[in-house]
Amino acid sequence: MASLLVAMEHLSLWINGEKLPIEETQLPEFFTSFQEGHEPTPEDGCPLCHLNSEKERIRYEGEGFVIVDTLRKKGHKERVMLVIGKHGIDHSRQLLEEAIEALITVGARVFSRDFCLLSDKFSSTRYHWHIVASDLDPETEDYQQMLQTPFVLIRRTDADGDKN
Repeated sequence: MASLLVAMEHLSLWINGEKLPIEETQLPEFFTSFQEGHEPTPEDGCPLCHLNSEKERIRYEGEGFVIVDTLRKKGHKERVMLVIGKHGIDHSRQLLEEAIEALITVGARVFSRDFCLLSDKFSSTRYHWHIVASDLDPETEDYQQMLQTPFVLIRRTDADGDKN
């Protein structure tokens, strides 16, 4: 798996349509920051706590996390989600960095063009650390909401080094 630090040259942080610089150390905090101040989903009613039993949806299984196909594609051909196995939002930096790195790697296989890692600003499940990866397609049902959601854009390069 490629180092997250090597992949950083292809990352851009977008908040409300504004491109901002991002550093490797900011990624775990960026994705956790939108959980704060919201009513948490109780662990016994959390739909993300039981994803390991849905083997047909798993794209990648890491130590302490899984990457799965989302149930609702919202008009996208592909949409995947990284879910930390343990309920809550307080996890080690190492776990979060490894999980994000794996999501970027899986995303590079799944998406043929640029894709984004969406914050959970509009998530219906709170207090269970997760990230959705998706393309930015104006023809999908959630496109306008995605533009209002802070995200990290993963820029793809072709063999000639050109962006697509």
